[in-house]
Amino acid sequence: MRRPDRWRLYEQAVQHPEAEVAFFERAWRLRATDGGSPTPASLLCEDFCGTAEVARAWMLLGEDRRAVAIDHDPRVLKRAWRAWCAHFRRLRDAGLEPGDSLDRQADLHLLCADVMQAKIPPVHIIAALNFSILTFHQRQSLRAYLRHARRRLLPDGLLVMDLFGGPGAMMPGTVWRRVEPSDGSIEPFDYGWEQRTFDAATGRIDCRIHFRFDDGTTMRSAFRYDWRLWSPADMVEMCLAGGFRRAQIHSDLVGGQRTGRFRRTRSMPNAREFVVYIVAQR
Repeated sequence: MRRPDRWRLYEQAVQHPEAEVAFFERAWRLRATDGGSPTPASLLCEDFCGTAEVARAWMLLGEDRRAVAIDHDPRVLKRAWRAWCAHFRRLRDAGLEPGDSLDRQADLHLLCADVMQAKIPPVHIIAALNFSILTFHQRQSLRAYLRHARRRLLPDGLLVMDLFGGPGAMMPGTVWRRVEPSDGSIEPFDYGWEQRTFDAATGRIDCRIHFRFDDGTTMRSAFRYDWRLWSPADMVEMCLAGGFRRAQIHSDLVGGQRTGRFRRTRSMPNAREFVVYIVAQR
């Protein structure tokens, strides 16, 4: 079997697009309970989209869904478009092709651009996931992105970001785990997450993703990240300073252990490691 490219390995090891869009739906319903419009969300923008797997998952929730996915790399966007078109080829092969399949294909817009320069019609939800928000190292550049995101949202729209942190996130080391794709499309492999260095003076962290295969070969530093570890409190504060009406933390920690079920919270236990969503409402 031909070895998959690094993006395919990343999708299998890291991404959970169905869970992400399910969280968007819950966050949107919570927004309505806080006095927001009850209008269902249908328009999504995925910033820093990579293979646009989240945008594609959003599109599959219903025929009313539309999405824009933005990335600066034309190669990964080309790959994303091939994957999206392949979905409709599979439907045709199974005799399940919807009558408006060509229109549905065109309802996903892939935009090759710097996110900060991208101009799109306003949407209900903007997603900046896979810790992409950590690429902003300075408060000034982070605030500029938050304001730019707010301008691209409809009234009461949501910006959804994710963060990781905790004392363990600052410690050098590599953790490996086995990945066994359930669809059998690629052979099992090992995924390695490395925290190479952390600078306590600047909050900057150097992280790497490695892949290891059963034939003994490895794909080292398949992805490299130069991030700043912003705290949830930092992010909430800067969202409010950037003009958002409210910003809330969603954590899955219960008793210091991760559960995978994210709920709004105003306090968190001092866990060794955590992952949270920050949801900011225009």
